[in-house]
Amino acid sequence: MVQIMAMKTSNQKKHGIPNKVFKAAVVIPTFNEGGCILSLLDELSLIAEDILPNIVMDIVVVDGNSPDGTGDKVAQKMREMEKLHLIRESKKGGIGAAYCAGFKYTINVLVADVVIEFDGDFQHSPKQIPLLINEILLGYDYVVASRFISGGSEPKERGYFRKLLTRSGGTLAKIILFFPGKHYLQITDPTSGLRATRVKNFADKLCLSEKWLFDSGFGYKVQWLAEILRLGAKYKEIPLRFGNRQTGKSKFTLSVVLHVLSSCIFTRLNDDSTQRFFKFATVGLSGYTVNVLMLATIPLFINNDSLVWDEFIIWVISSESAVISNFFLNNFWTFVDRRKRGLALISGLMKSNLSAAGSLAIISVFGTAGTLVFGPMYRQIILIIIIAVFIVPYNWFMYNKFIWRKMSHS
Repeated sequence: MVQIMAMKTSNQKKHGIPNKVFKAAVVIPTFNEGGCILSLLDELSLIAEDILPNIVMDIVVVDGNSPDGTGDKVAQKMREMEKLHLIRESKKGGIGAAYCAGFKYTINVLVADVVIEFDGDFQHSPKQIPLLINEILLGYDYVVASRFISGGSEPKERGYFRKLLTRSGGTLAKIILFFPGKHYLQITDPTSGLRATRVKNFADKLCLSEKWLFDSGFGYKVQWLAEILRLGAKYKEIPLRFGNRQTGKSKFTLSVVLHVLSSCIFTRLNDDSTQRFFKFATVGLSGYTVNVLMLATIPLFINNDSLVWDEFIIWVISSESAVISNFFLNNFWTFVDRRKRGLALISGLMKSNLSAAGSLAIISVFGTAGTLVFGPMYRQIILIIIIAVFIVPYNWFMYNKFIWRKMSHS
């Protein structure tokens, strides 16, 4: 009897027991798993029987034309397992492609409420499936089993180099995908293969064409992770005691690591926020150019009667020129989807100047101080440092949260 079975009907809300039939589907990609697939299906069958009557669990095996006859064994097993389904690929297309096929089937044919990604080699324990389902029933949209939280672990027999590669690769994946956003600290195991995804508004919003994947192999994990979180999924992790393969050969290679990292890069580059930031940075560079030109030009028209006062005027005028230039370029390009028109444009320009007061203060104060300390010949270097350390993060925050704030809709 699994944990979810021990929950009492009187505490349905607390424990997540549904009032109506709730459909779960477990998708298992296979390639040459003939040595253990039948044992795995037997265990999954017992799990399905133990789950409460109002939770129905289907099992979908996606076989990549395994030479060892894995698909044939599953087909034979279907005669005694009503909830077992088999998708045969004409050729091995990769684990990502297999999950695309499995997800499409569970969403369109089985009309599942939750889809669970599961390995076919016993590295994932079937006993964790009810735990994943329970978290979905409690209101989470995306539940990932992690090796790196309390209660999780990797096999003790696994070599130091493999563990180091897994840890460092996962950390690098997190940096590429999420830094400095909130998910960077929230995600502990970005390449975990044991996950449960709510179908409504999440799995059904994924593009399930393998042509959409940056990598049809293991790289799909990081791409889907980022895409589902972008949809606003309520996220939860549970511990994963990752096991050793019972049969077959590990598919983990250095090439897999490189493909996953390349998927991280392409996923981040295709993120709307990242593309917006690149536009913001480009506009900022143009503003920097305006600032440089003004810093070089204005001193030609200033009488050097008062070093401090003249220097302050130079920095204020050059900075304000850059602020005005940046506002119009950002309005018509970076934030074109939130573009201000008419009176809103005037209001936006006023907000931009209010926000710019902070930038002006930062640049003028630090610029003046830096010039007085190091001399006028270092103005350009001082400007670069001020922009990189203070102005970029300040402006990015103010532009998104104040000037071009995205309005929420009911």
